[in-house]
Amino acid sequence: MRSRVRHVGLAVALVAALALAVWGDRRPATPRIAEVASRAQTEQVDRLQSATQIARLDTPARPVLPAGQASSLTGHEVDLPRLLDRQALIGRGEMGRISEPHGAQLFAATAPKAPPATPRDAPAQSMTAAPPLPFTYIGRQFDGQAWQLFVRRDNGDVLVVRQGEEIDGQYRLVSLSGEGAVFTYLPLNQPQPMSFD
Repeated sequence: MRSRVRHVGLAVALVAALALAVWGDRRPATPRIAEVASRAQTEQVDRLQSATQIARLDTPARPVLPAGQASSLTGHEVDLPRLLDRQALIGRGEMGRISEPHGAQLFAATAPKAPPATPRDAPAQSMTAAPPLPFTYIGRQFDGQAWQLFVRRDNGDVLVVRQGEEIDGQYRLVSLSGEGAVFTYLPLNQPQPMSFD
């Protein structure tokens, strides 16, 4: 019962709201808009007058009237702050483009900075580091006189090297211990360790 009463009440409220929306206030809205606009214009003129009077404290105040009323009255001068030309405010450069103050361009495209110039001896610097060893550790064996090192090249060939021997004129096995071996890269005379991990 209560829910039926509630539903009927809501339906009546809905019908009343629809009736007001369709047949409600039929006065045109234009006079109200004009009234609000004239009120805002009057407030703006009042603010402008007070600002002008504050700025001219040392001179006697003259009546400030809106432009439409100034033509109908004689002997009164309209004293409004002077509007500056838009082009004078923002400035125009070549071809009608807006010129930026102090030469700054706010939205100018910026090119990425070039990398620093490399010195002429850059190829020599890149060659100061020896390339990684072109072979990997396989194992080692003692042949009764010295230790032999078994390494595999990147192409799959297996080499047996003793201490002091050279490989392809590029590497020399300098030392061999229980933890690893040390090769020397001959073109740069630079040692390169190899661990047995």
